[in-house]
Amino acid sequence: WRAALLSKVPAYALNWACYQQLRRYRLTMTGEESTTPLEDLVIGALASSISVCLMIPLDTIKVRMTTLNAGGIAYLGISDCVKRMLKEEGVYAFYRGLPPRLVSVVPMSCLQFAVYEDLKRQLPKLHWPNSSQNRHGVPLSKQDDDDQRKNKNLQP
Repeated sequence: WRAALLSKVPAYALNWACYQQLRRYRLTMTGEESTTPLEDLVIGALASSISVCLMIPLDTIKVRMTTLNAGGIAYLGISDCVKRMLKEEGVYAFYRGLPPRLVSVVPMSCLQFAVYEDLKRQLPKLHWPNSSQNRHGVPLSKQDDDDQRKNKNLQP
């Protein structure tokens, strides 16, 4: 699970960083305050495509080292794996799994970013109960209780 965690965390971080940079660039270029849901989808698709294209060589190396080492074709380490892949198969070997990866990641990721941005737009519009009270309206601290009494006395 550690290898998966070590590959997923940088991939997700890169994905979010790409998304934020692309979104910021879009807002700067248009002068708008917010993006539209369609723009969120497109920016999310671009960000995840960039992230996948940058991370797939590392993922390919990880998969090769775990599966082929178990199958009897042992690599001596990461550098041996990279050298042998380049020598025996060329650069294309690092990107052989790119099309299926894009098909599986991009739709999920662009929807994730679109939902995220929509929730950011919608949540402030919701009515939230006073967070300084419990569910029965009782103040959670003495200061809150004093503040409520003052407010009641000030109301007409």
